[in-house]
Amino acid sequence: MEAPRMGNLYLEDPLLQGYLRAHLPAQVFAEVNIDLERFGARLRDEIGFLGRECDLNPPRLLHFDAWGQRVDQVITCPAWKRLKDICAEESLVAEGYTRRY
Repeated sequence: MEAPRMGNLYLEDPLLQGYLRAHLPAQVFAEVNIDLERFGARLRDEIGFLGRECDLNPPRLLHFDAWGQRVDQVITCPAWKRLKDICAEESLVAEGYTRRY
């Protein structure tokens, strides 16, 4: 059985697009629309798969190393690290603090 294919979540949400078009100035909507289309494609093509890998490989805490020394290290799969990089690339945290619009 083939897994279901996810489309571009932004392009498949006419309610969100209509709301943004109705409530944002035209120039702002044009900028935001392009960014959301691109991010929706990234969700479909990259982020969704990484999220699935993270679900299958949750972080674990290593309390002690092989010599009994306390290390308290969080061990994550490479997908966790890649999602962290994507978060930085997309400025997801910073976006909430900037006042572009």
